[in-house]
Amino acid sequence: MTGNLLSAWLDVRSKPLRTLAAIAGMAAAIVAVVLVDAASVLSREANDVYLARRYGRVVTLSIYSESGLSGAEDAARLESVLRDNGIWALSSDFTAPAFVSWQSAEVSRGVRILNPEFADVHIVDIVAGAWPEETATGEVSHAVVTAGWANQMLGLSDQQIVGMTFDYHTMFDVVADLRSIPVHPIVVDGVVATGTSAFPAGTSALSIVTRTPPADLMTSMVVPSWVARVNPGQVGFVQELVAMVTDDTGRPIFRAMRADQGDQLAPVLDQQDVTARIVSIVALTIGGLGILGVGIASVRERAREFGLRRALGASTVRVFTGVIVQTLMEVLIAALIAIPLAALLVAFFARQMVLDELPLPPSTSLPISSALIGLAGALIVGVIAGLIPAVNAARTSVVQALRG
Repeated sequence: MTGNLLSAWLDVRSKPLRTLAAIAGMAAAIVAVVLVDAASVLSREANDVYLARRYGRVVTLSIYSESGLSGAEDAARLESVLRDNGIWALSSDFTAPAFVSWQSAEVSRGVRILNPEFADVHIVDIVAGAWPEETATGEVSHAVVTAGWANQMLGLSDQQIVGMTFDYHTMFDVVADLRSIPVHPIVVDGVVATGTSAFPAGTSALSIVTRTPPADLMTSMVVPSWVARVNPGQVGFVQELVAMVTDDTGRPIFRAMRADQGDQLAPVLDQQDVTARIVSIVALTIGGLGILGVGIASVRERAREFGLRRALGASTVRVFTGVIVQTLMEVLIAALIAIPLAALLVAFFARQMVLDELPLPPSTSLPISSALIGLAGALIVGVIAGLIPAVNAARTSVVQALRG
């Protein structure tokens, strides 16, 4: 094997122009393959970010009451069934009637009830403060408010409202003196941005983040609902679990539906992958044909050399292997040039590789999988392209070579 490597390297050095032509063609093919696959990977990741910001984490399910009638006991049963079956990225997401006041003046009506896992289902952009985590289990309710609400209602900045305490009550009758009504404190932990599925415009400005919603907010008027993040293959399983929670007549109380559009967009992305594979095959075929042509010409030029090797005792297997090794060496040299070049192109032109409507994924570096696909494809094509020249070299006639 060492002899084959040395012989291949000496031949590469002795025919620099021929070798350069073969390497350049294959390098161009590898760059094309890596860039096409990288564009496909970046597009999928960008699409996931887009879906997550607009609809929730992929895949997001919305779970709600089928009839609009459900109680706290039904809600507890559903949560127990889901969590017992491993669905932990589950958060309540519903609005409860409440009047929020500050310094005896009403500042908001209606509160949204979430739990800490909501941030695992949706992308929550924090403007100031922090998302309630440990505080979500305390006796005092902790909340987040939407950006700009403090300035609009109180003339305060987003940073100033963090840590402030408000009061809420659930009395529906208009009462002149709020001091005569039982009130409960709410501490603002953070401020969140609007404009995403997590906090779309028009939702309750104040959201209580708690694992145990205050009992006084869980009135007969409240219809619990949830959002959940599951793996794509779990959608049907979760829908079956939700249907297990039934009323006295055996009818399901709740229903689960996808809240994202990943299933509608999947065919588009799959078609993109098919196109990427076709382009890769064409690019590698062109590069392989270049190596094939150069290899055949090289064997013809070296016919006397191969005949002399056979006359000196070299076996057909050794001659055959030597040509294959030389071809693979050229492919590896091309890959060493092409992959770093492709990485630079991805780094500089990532924005052009993804639709303008989609956000760039967190990482725009060359995906390792794309580099491996380009290298593996090139090696396979290199072996195939080297077979014909290798067979011709191994079948070189000793007598004709010595006569020539």
